[in-house]
Amino acid sequence: MRYLLYKSTEKWTNNQKERAAILFTEYPEIEKAYKLVNNLRNIINQKKTKV
Repeated sequence: MRYLLYKSTEKWTNNQKERAAILFTEYPEIEKAYKLVNNLRNIINQKKTKV
């Protein structure tokens, strides 16, 4: 189960999506932390050009 927290939501399998729903329902703090990390990951992965 913990491996789904290392992946972005786009890479989750259907089984991982179901498990995440259960996990986040029981532990909303984990969902909040996951979303913050995922947003940070998206910012870092954006390709920026220098001006």
